[in-house]
Amino acid sequence: MPTKRHFLSYFWPVICGLLVAAILALVAPDLVGLRSSEPETQDSAPSNIGDNRLGPVSYSDAVSRAAPSVVSIYARVPVPQAQNQLFDDPFFRQFFDTESNQAQYDIKSGAGVIISGEGHILTNRHLIDGSDQIGIVTADGRQAAAEVIGIDAETDLAVLITDLEDTTAISIGDSESVAVGDIVLAIGNPFGRGQTVTQGIVSATGRNLLDLSVFVNFLQTDAAINEGNSGGALIDVYGNLIGINTAVINVTGAEGISFSIPADMAVDVVRQIVENGAVMRGWVGISAGDLKTQLAQSLELETSRAMMVTGLDTEGPARSAGMEEGDIIVSINDEPLIDGRQVLELISNTKPGELLAFGVYRNNRNINIQVRAAVRPSN
Repeated sequence: MPTKRHFLSYFWPVICGLLVAAILALVAPDLVGLRSSEPETQDSAPSNIGDNRLGPVSYSDAVSRAAPSVVSIYARVPVPQAQNQLFDDPFFRQFFDTESNQAQYDIKSGAGVIISGEGHILTNRHLIDGSDQIGIVTADGRQAAAEVIGIDAETDLAVLITDLEDTTAISIGDSESVAVGDIVLAIGNPFGRGQTVTQGIVSATGRNLLDLSVFVNFLQTDAAINEGNSGGALIDVYGNLIGINTAVINVTGAEGISFSIPADMAVDVVRQIVENGAVMRGWVGISAGDLKTQLAQSLELETSRAMMVTGLDTEGPARSAGMEEGDIIVSINDEPLIDGRQVLELISNTKPGELLAFGVYRNNRNINIQVRAAVRPSN
């Protein structure tokens, strides 16, 4: 029976294979593709962890939206050369080319942001300070001249204007809602090489840097900022302007510490310069320092937050209104004091001509002094 023997030669290997598979299914189900129906242990990572934190793999849409509004700026600054007194002597002048002793020029490079459809460009004052000619290059390569229509030295901002047609104004974001950890992009013109984009996060908000500005609460980022990024745009991941890149800590060992002027303040500076030709800030002519907590307690003040007047401008509104050195300011417009920064902001944000109500403690009694704000003198 050759057919029967041929069948039996296949039968026993198949049976043995099935028995081995059954044993493996009981002992090691993962080896045969079977999963245990038991719930995952605590050590097992949930399959959906991090799903709500997945970000985009590219920010090209944000850059495409904002980049046309960022221009490269080149400012020509005269650099006077030292005049040798021998050049004033007619005898020596016949031997030398006196033209070579005339003024030479330096070129500053940076960036600016087109802020309106009328061709207004926002940039840093230090970039164009002292320049006699300013040129811009748009993202699509067009070149044009620009003129300064106003500066604000106290925020290091300047407003230029160009008659270049078909310009695109940038979309303005809400810089007050910016939070630490937000992803940001910096667009500028580092080392005059043309438009460049770098990426980072917001490292801190509300940075007070008195050596840069008395008024600005800077945004701090770790986006790479180099020489030539000044005046450029700091944007969010949607392409909205949230800051003007202004400064970087340039000391040995420092890395990734740069600062931007918040967009809300920068836009207000532009508005005032365009409308008034300058930024108008309130001023009352006082100098004051924080009152020590122990002294406040000894005076039995209702608040531990107070400031003592240490100086008064001789022609300032505060002295004219009757304020005296040694007065203790406990409130302004019925708002309790927080610190000297808040006091400066309250006063500077007051329009010249408006009244400020100072709550003052003097000679063991509380008095109210009405001071009409004047225009803050320019530095």
